This record gives sequence, C-alpha cells and structure tokens, in this order.
Amino acid sequence: MIMLDAAVATDVGLVRRSNQDRGVAGAVLCAVADGMGGHQGGEVAAQTAIDTLQSSFASQGGKEGLEKAVRDANRAVWERSLADEALRGMGTTITAATIDPNGAGQLVGVHVRDPRAYLPRSGSLERLTADHTVVAEMVRSGQLSPSEAAVHPGRHILTRALGIEADVDVDVWEVEAVPGMRLLLCSDGLVNEVGEEELSSVLSAASSAAEAASRLVEAARLNGGNDNITVVVADVLEDASGIAQHRGGGEAPASDPSASNDGFFEPLPPSTAEAPGAAKARRSRGRGSRRITLKVVLFLLLLAAVLGGAVAAVILYNNSSYFVTLQNGRVVIKQGLPGGLLWMPPRTVERTTLSESKVLRSNLAGLKAGVQEPSLAAAKHYVHNLVTEYNELPILPRTARPTTTTTTTTATTTTTATTAAGG
Repeated sequence: MIMLDAAVATDVGLVRRSNQDRGVAGAVLCAVADGMGGHQGGEVAAQTAIDTLQSSFASQGGKEGLEKAVRDANRAVWERSLADEALRGMGTTITAATIDPNGAGQLVGVHVRDPRAYLPRSGSLERLTADHTVVAEMVRSGQLSPSEAAVHPGRHILTRALGIEADVDVDVWEVEAVPGMRLLLCSDGLVNEVGEEELSSVLSAASSAAEAASRLVEAARLNGGNDNITVVVADVLEDASGIAQHRGGGEAPASDPSASNDGFFEPLPPSTAEAPGAAKARRSRGRGSRRITLKVVLFLLLLAAVLGGAVAAVILYNNSSYFVTLQNGRVVIKQGLPGGLLWMPPRTVERTTLSESKVLRSNLAGLKAGVQEPSLAAAKHYVHNLVTEYNELPILPRTARPTTTTTTTTATTTTTATTAAGG
C-alpha cells in the first residue's frame, strides 16, 4: 500500500499584511490555495475552497473524487461571492494531489492557475503543472520567451481561477507513485523568490517533509518574501502494515483477492472512521510529533529557567534593599522597597526606641516617605546619625527667654536700656 507523509508550512511574507494562502497536508489529500480579491476576499476564497475540497473529497476520493471536489470548491467560492457584496469578484487558485487507489498507485493531481507541483528527479525538478495566465499561454504558443515573460506587464492576468464563474476547467496530471518520491506543492510566493535549482537542492537535502517545507519558506523570506508563501511537501511511503497483511501477516493470504487495497483511500469522516493503513500515517506523524514535543519541552524548560532566574533576581534585589521610616510614631528599619515590589511587601527588621519627637523636623518628611539605604548596616548608621544630630543641636530650656536690645537716639544724648523680654 502507498500513502503520503506530508507537511505544510506557510508565512505571510515580508510585504503583505495578511496571509491569503491556505494549505492542507494529510495522508490522503494535499492541497495549496492562493486567494485573491483583496484582504478579506482572498482569505475567504482560499479558506472556502480548502474546506469544500476536503469535505467533497471525503465523500468519494480517488481521481474522480478529486476532480469533483475542485469543481465543488469552485461552485462554493462563486456562490459565496454572489451572496455577499463585500466579497464580489473574489477567487482563488488551487493545486491538489492524492494517490488514486483505483489507478495502480498513481499519484494524481488537479490544478487551476499558478500554484505549482514539482517532483525532484535525478538532481533536477520535473514540473507537473502549467500556469494559467495570459503570459504563460503566450510562452507555450511561442509568442514570448521565458525571459520576456518574466518581465511582461500582463504576467499576472489570469485565464482561470476558482470562483470567477459557475464552472471551471481543471487540469489533471498523473505519475506513478514510487516509495521515496517527494512531491512539492506551492504558491507562487515560493517560486517567485526561489529558483528551481535551490528548490531541488533543499528538497534533496532535507531529511523529512516537515524540514523541507520549513526550509523552503525560510528561503523565500530570505530572498525577499514579497508575497504570501505556502509550501506542502509530501513523501510517498510504502505502508509496512499493509504489506505485512498482503504477505500473510494479516487475516487474508497474499493471493486472496479480498486482500486488495480497495477502500484504503476511501476517505471517511475523521470522527467516525479511519482508513485502513492510516495507523502508519499516524505513527509517521507521531514521530514528528515527538520531535516537536521534545522541542516544546526544551523550550519550556529554557523559558522556566529564564523566568526562574528573573524571579530570583527580583527577590535578591528586594532582599538587599533597606529603608528607614516611621511606624506608629517610632523609627523603624524595613527590608524591601517603600510601597513594596511586585508581590513582596516590605517587612520590619529593626524597631528602634527613637521616637518621632526626637527627630529633627527637617528629617521627618524623608522618613515618612522612606529613606533608602544599600544595606542594613547603612540603615542602622543613618538612625545613629538621626540621634546624634538631634542631641548635638543646641536647644534652649523652655524657661529661657531671649533678651531684646533697644537703642534710642536723640539729638543730644544716646540712652541704651536693656530689659528682660516681657518685663
């Protein structure tokens, strides 16, 4: 039995504000849609096409099912655009692929407009699709050279797209599905930035479909990222569990016609049934999931370490801070910051016998706000200075009264009298 191990990667790019591409990668169906018709219209068209493609294909499958699913997707986009004035004129391109269970393991694809499909072969790329643009058709007819087409002002004018009319012509391609084969489906945001030589190199070097898809998206970004980028890479695999059954490892002998793979690719709703052999796809994806899970775990551990270090630094900073303040009319020393820091309120570490009445008035405002010191010893030294300053200030007894000197001058004599204040 033949199956697909597929991965999808997508990115908005470096210029566009929104991602109007959509992709799907599964063991049975892979597809890329590139929406058009403005910010909202392009996204709606691409999503509608992908949703309809999947639901329609699930009811039949195979080559005929895939063609019908694309036509159904076209109808869905077209009807949606008629129903909503804001979406009028929206459309999308699409390319999709599956393995036809009725075609002796054929890899079957359908295509409308410019998302492309490639197969790496012997160090080069075999292109499976043809662009449905005015310029592309002019090149095919010999009216333009490829170099002239690359800069032609009409190179983006479409001759086909989903949702523009009630029906659409669909291109179909087929190749023999050979285990080890790697299929690439992509939007033009990839091929406009990355040449076929680089595409071939990345596809050949990557150890998995997921790695290949991720590296291709990154290459498009590095080369400009002028459009949305969506990549689906699918590896053709031989299902070991199905082979074991055919070889006598299951209930049916290898020569028994009932052991054929009819029905393996008959898609059923995921919530109610699973196609035979899908366990292999699940195990294959599971290995990738474990790798991803390990990365997530490592990331979480690193994040925890960073957060733990940050928390420890905050606690250390708080515990190494002290301030002198007033509490219940007495001078106290507190650890922390005035007003507290995050979840840590200040705590009293020293209560002195120094009362508020024994502190110079000039120091009271600072004490009420909290006088910060770099250490407990420095805080204690500050308290000692408060006592010293108060004790060294010359204070007259309350019974003492200052004297007043009055000088009276006349034309003939000068009299100086000294009297006690209030006397």
